[in-house]
Amino acid sequence: MVSIHSRRLGRVILLRLELRPRESGRFEIRHVPATIRERDRVIGERRTPVLCKYERICFKKNVIRVDGKPMASLIHPGHPLMHAVIDLTLETHRSKLKQGAVLLDPNDDSTEPKVLFMLDHRIRESGVDEPKDVSRRLQFVEIHENGQCLHAGWVPHLDLQPIAEDDSPLIADVLNASWLNQNLENLALTQASAKLAPEHFQEVQQRRQRQVEKILAAVNERLVKEINYWSDRYI
Repeated sequence: MVSIHSRRLGRVILLRLELRPRESGRFEIRHVPATIRERDRVIGERRTPVLCKYERICFKKNVIRVDGKPMASLIHPGHPLMHAVIDLTLETHRSKLKQGAVLLDPNDDSTEPKVLFMLDHRIRESGVDEPKDVSRRLQFVEIHENGQCLHAGWVPHLDLQPIAEDDSPLIADVLNASWLNQNLENLALTQASAKLAPEHFQEVQQRRQRQVEKILAAVNERLVKEINYWSDRYI
């Protein structure tokens, strides 16, 4: 049994979601707490509501269907259940993201410390109804001791490892360095605003422009065919 829970003020008050293993890579959720279902109703914008229970769920496409077993719901960041759980977790532990963590990069042989910022960037489209997100992307900015600010790539955090407790005293001087107390967050936001955000916007704009042009061409082609057809009938 895998239990997902969130702690606040020393006691469990938000989540207690039990995933019971079934077939390989598949799980059963016998009860979805009311807290999660209520959050799903609050955040809305979901075509399918969170269910009271799930006979089967999975996290990989290749095990959605298994002969002789119920079809599983694929859990991903956009799934209503996952969306509600993430929203509740962020509400409770968002301060931990500000606090940060000390990690090691096993692929970096240098001894220079770096600060890695993770930014959530969205592009919203306004219309008749409420504005909606058309693109959302995690962006990473790396800041060096000399003030250099760089794009850190798309997933630089995946290979990072927590530092061992025995090694913590060895980096005390690094953590107490004066440059870490500067307003590094503003540097990261400035870098993202000047470079990463415009690139993201331009990419989405070009993609939407191509889509609009394709639709317009199809509509014009259809209209021309209809005009020619009825003109011939009239003649």
